Amino acid sequence: MNIVLVDEHLLLADALQNLLQLIPEVKEVDIYTDGKDFLTERSATPPDILVMDLALNGQNGLELLDICRSTLPREMKVIVLSTVSDAQTVKHTIRRGANSFLSKSTLFEEFKESIFQVRSGKQYI
Repeated sequence: MNIVLVDEHLLLADALQNLLQLIPEVKEVDIYTDGKDFLTERSATPPDILVMDLALNGQNGLELLDICRSTLPREMKVIVLSTVSDAQTVKHTIRRGANSFLSKSTLFEEFKESIFQVRSGKQYI
């Protein structure tokens, strides 16, 4: 399984990359600090799972989600990690096409579970 992380916080993204690489099913983990670079470089070869923040430099994460859902294969699963996790934001993000929404305060085991759940076609909130 190939995963892309889009998050401007490199410390968090690097730590997640290191943890994800410990999962045997994960073959590749790439990091992008903004959605524009991700779309430019990975449109031709989208990942199995996109893990993204809602707050990105120069772009709203919901805009990135909309672009991904309108231009990339629907088979690509999207997990949103955010510091904002009020019910309205979660509901709005899921309606716009995210397969999972998790707070950045989530434990790694739960994050890992969300990956396997969305990979199998389920939503995880």
